[in-house]
Amino acid sequence: MGHTTVATGREKLEGSTRLPCVLIRIMIRFKLQSSGWCIPASCIRDNLRVFLAPQAFLCYLFIDISISVHNKMVCGERNKRMGKFNFISTGIPGVWIIEPTVFGDERGYFMETYSHKEFAAAGISGPFVQDNQSKSTKGVLRGLHFQKQHPQGKLVRVISGEVFDVAVDCRPNSPTFGKWEGVRLSAQNKRQFYIPQGFAHGFLVLSDEAEFTYKCTDFYAPDDEGGVAWNDPQLGIIWPQVDCEVKLSAKDKLHAGFAGQDFSFFEKW
Repeated sequence: MGHTTVATGREKLEGSTRLPCVLIRIMIRFKLQSSGWCIPASCIRDNLRVFLAPQAFLCYLFIDISISVHNKMVCGERNKRMGKFNFISTGIPGVWIIEPTVFGDERGYFMETYSHKEFAAAGISGPFVQDNQSKSTKGVLRGLHFQKQHPQGKLVRVISGEVFDVAVDCRPNSPTFGKWEGVRLSAQNKRQFYIPQGFAHGFLVLSDEAEFTYKCTDFYAPDDEGGVAWNDPQLGIIWPQVDCEVKLSAKDKLHAGFAGQDFSFFEKW
């Protein structure tokens, strides 16, 4: 006589829920990975093996809610979405990367590039009094510039080509004094970069040509200009490589290094 194995009620239930559990494990792994968590599949499988489908689904809901709460508590401090703009903080408080909302279709696209109400809500109140635009070829480096008695906050963007844009904190009383932030700005990514008063600013052209435009919180004052050497080893700015010589103006070649500068005029900032 052969031996007959009779499945218990739990074994039957486990068999009927095996496929849903597998699907839920896949859902959990996808949820974690899409949120930036690197969890081996074996870890999820081993820890959920004892769960039935309803229990595994509850586990998925718990993970989903936990990630949402984490994003609101942590990422919400880093990123501020104000209507049609996403304000991304950097390692220097007050220096922002701004992403617009782009509305596109087969005809092209439309976007707002500035809204006083939304920028003021993010702490960028301006007011902006002058708009400037320049065109440069690959390898041109303009900077690092500042104005002493009439410091300018700048909201910069690229409307053609690509540049690497840099802000250096020159405020003596700032905890990030001497630190820098850099970002690639291009006509394609449509990002903007806000540099507050009390910073040196410059950019390097990465494309064959680039058109660069920016709003300023004070007027251009040629007799008030100052600058820092773009390649000062103390700052250690990591400029992207370009397949040509870096081109500087005669004036920008004469800028002193950061350590040899008197930034007392930026103390109030």
